Amino acid sequence: MKHFYIASILLVCFSLKGFSQITDDDLKKVVTEINSQRSANSKDIITSLFRAGIDDLLGTDHKFDFSASLFGIDSMLRGKGVKLRNRNYSEERQLRQWAVTIGLTGDIGNVITKFSAGVTGNILNRKDITKKFKDTHTKRLEALSDIYDILHAKIIDFTKDSSAEVKIAVNQSWNAAMDSKNFSNLHSVLKKVIYSSEFKNSVLNSREVYSVLSTQEIEDIVEGLGAGRDEFELLFKKTITQYARKPLWTITPTMTYDRLRNQGAYSVETVFTAGLGKDITKKPCEIEAKAMFKLANDTLNKESNYEEKPFSFSLGINKILVENEEKESKMELKIFTKYDHQFGSLAQGKQVDLFTLNSTFRINVYKSLWLPITLNYDPKNGNLFGVFAITANIGN
Repeated sequence: MKHFYIASILLVCFSLKGFSQITDDDLKKVVTEINSQRSANSKDIITSLFRAGIDDLLGTDHKFDFSASLFGIDSMLRGKGVKLRNRNYSEERQLRQWAVTIGLTGDIGNVITKFSAGVTGNILNRKDITKKFKDTHTKRLEALSDIYDILHAKIIDFTKDSSAEVKIAVNQSWNAAMDSKNFSNLHSVLKKVIYSSEFKNSVLNSREVYSVLSTQEIEDIVEGLGAGRDEFELLFKKTITQYARKPLWTITPTMTYDRLRNQGAYSVETVFTAGLGKDITKKPCEIEAKAMFKLANDTLNKESNYEEKPFSFSLGINKILVENEEKESKMELKIFTKYDHQFGSLAQGKQVDLFTLNSTFRINVYKSLWLPITLNYDPKNGNLFGVFAITANIGN
């Protein structure tokens, strides 16, 4: 239903204003829809507004973190009555490229042992609409709205010899279909006109839309109307889905302070994800690559030091298993391999290199609340352990 409302708004905008006058508000509506279709996995990488999470629920170290995009902070301040100047779409897009995260770590006795703070920035974010969208996809949407005007004009021309009663009924049927975006109940005379080869050839000779749409696409649009399909809404949905599956690449430097040892630790992490496959009728599947390097203290050495230098790299596939009618993810499974290497001092009982097989199953339990369960298997030593967490991504 959301697709219908937004597509209808855009159709009106394109028809009345034209391509060159598409507004920031139009783009903001589209980007909200795109973000709603992003996987929960990609929203955990960088949030659109706010994200909260508790990791290792059943372990000895409970970790809580809260992330907010600069756009989310800006929106929150406005909601609190802080007077800020209005921002255009490009400015809001820049604010969505950055997020700040604060975290707390507590021991089994719920005593806070560590504080952390980090910043996530987008190196590449093709999920956000850029000028290219306005130059390419919007032009196709505008061409479709032009085609509806052409079709209507042709219908009037092809029924000009009909009785006044028939012409009124045909015109009312067309207007009702355009208003409701439902072409399944067209008047019988209107269907007869649309299915005629003369009508199709007449539309094909209207070359105003040839620069954007192919002959086959125009034929599909005409035939689609007869079959009750709204090609504008179909193209809108296709465009939204394509953007939701585009690449995302982030980098996150983080500083952690250990209050028990009075020492800091520093890490940098980079994550890349992108949708796989071009068939948007299938549930999304995306590849994810992640790398992290950390400088921390060797806990066996009581003096301040940075002898622990772990590096990790993981590669995997995240698949959306269940989604609702609006293509919003409700259940996901990520399967990935992970390689860990210790460049610094090695604690007793630890390995220099460690290779694990892993999976994360996450389910949407209520609105924005997710329950991710991660299993890690060490094939060399036959060790299996799990990590339970809870996350919430708020807003699109």
